[in-house]
Amino acid sequence: MFYYISFLRPPPTQATLSGEPIVITSQIASDLRTEYYTDVQDIFYSWSSHSPALSSSVITKPAKLTNWRASTMYKEIPVPSPRNAGNGEYWRLILSSGTSRKDQVFPLSDENLVHRPFPIFSDPIFFSTRLLSKAVKQEWIPGHSIKTM
Repeated sequence: MFYYISFLRPPPTQATLSGEPIVITSQIASDLRTEYYTDVQDIFYSWSSHSPALSSSVITKPAKLTNWRASTMYKEIPVPSPRNAGNGEYWRLILSSGTSRKDQVFPLSDENLVHRPFPIFSDPIFFSTRLLSKAVKQEWIPGHSIKTM
């Protein structure tokens, strides 16, 4: 069975550069979300710059975010904003199960594919010195066809 890291509470679509953390709630569940991951799993976060004008993006080094357990799946988790985000830039939040950048992407030919949860990345988050409008949550998560409420 395949397990995925996903957002129960996704990050907002915009955030300020004030240094306040972005609050999310994550879960690890099967592809149909019918079974939760039963093991304890460290979840790491990193940030990927998102600019259509650039041919490559900057991805920060993964840092430990939390120790996930099914018993604490509804816990709100503060995620530090990207340190090098600039005014008017877009960044994606990546959650993965490992400390290397290779853990953020799984080649489908990997023999250990089913032994750890798949990573997830958010929609781009707009960072600015002030919010342009009331911050709203993301309406859907990339890679998933289920819309959030």
